[in-house]
Amino acid sequence: MILQQPYIKEWPEKGVSILVPPQENGVEVNWAERGLPRSLPDSPIFRLIRLVINFEIEEAGKPCAVLMDFKPPFELRVRYEQDDLEQARQVDGTLKLAFWDGQHWVLFTREKHGFELQPDPPPGTGGIGFARISHWGDPPVGWGD
Repeated sequence: MILQQPYIKEWPEKGVSILVPPQENGVEVNWAERGLPRSLPDSPIFRLIRLVINFEIEEAGKPCAVLMDFKPPFELRVRYEQDDLEQARQVDGTLKLAFWDGQHWVLFTREKHGFELQPDPPPGTGGIGFARISHWGDPPVGWGD
């Protein structure tokens, strides 16, 4: 039996990485970064501070065959900076990570995505936001409050 290794993609300049574990359906994956929109509107639940990335996960060997469902979920890691924290504190003190679904901002939550912030030592200097995602398209991701 050959054990499949997870697929890992890092964008160090953006502070983003994804880890796609071997999928139950055996599909192999690849990724494509897409351009960020010039601007997106704020919503009552989310005020954009900084757009981070827009990416798709595709079936390897089949360009443009975007994968939408992941079993098991993949992990998204997004670095936040001290400036992101300070801007969030100016409003309500809560730094949030969200994605744009084409019409609305959708928050990553602990309940749905296992979302959590892991601060760097010492606290208040930045850190990493983690989300576990089972359904994905190619939405832009951003930090906000």
